[in-house]
Amino acid sequence: MGSVSFIKNKLKPLYDLYEYILIDCRPTLTLLTINGLVAANGVLIPCATEYFSVIGIKLLLNTIEEVRQRPNPFIEILGILPTKYDSRNRHDKDALDELFGSFTDHYKIFDPINKTTRFNDASVEGRPILEISPKHSVTENYYKVADFIIEHYAKRN
Repeated sequence: MGSVSFIKNKLKPLYDLYEYILIDCRPTLTLLTINGLVAANGVLIPCATEYFSVIGIKLLLNTIEEVRQRPNPFIEILGILPTKYDSRNRHDKDALDELFGSFTDHYKIFDPINKTTRFNDASVEGRPILEISPKHSVTENYYKVADFIIEHYAKRN
């Protein structure tokens, strides 16, 4: 059990110093992802508007249920955030429709984050997109997600 609690144990000294700690995990179900889920209070599920990403959500939800069974019964799902969305692409529209059709009854689906070359620019510059393009439409959607999370946890305290 110690290996799945590694991140949680390392973060414990920081709990009193920060209101929020974000853990960004790769989109794979590895031990690192399990560690992140064990350490988390809430999970925001980013999902590229691609067929296999949407299918992968079901696997992630099963994993979250397993984590709830033992190491972290208090973890909650905050919602699903569609990403890399291009409204001109039929495949993206179909994937977004599938997200809404399959998950809306149980989870909040956020407004999609549109695909933009500004993400590539941010990566090249080694800076967050919120810093290099604070007024861009995609950053506005990220602000909405952040506001939702802050309000959600403010209501719980």
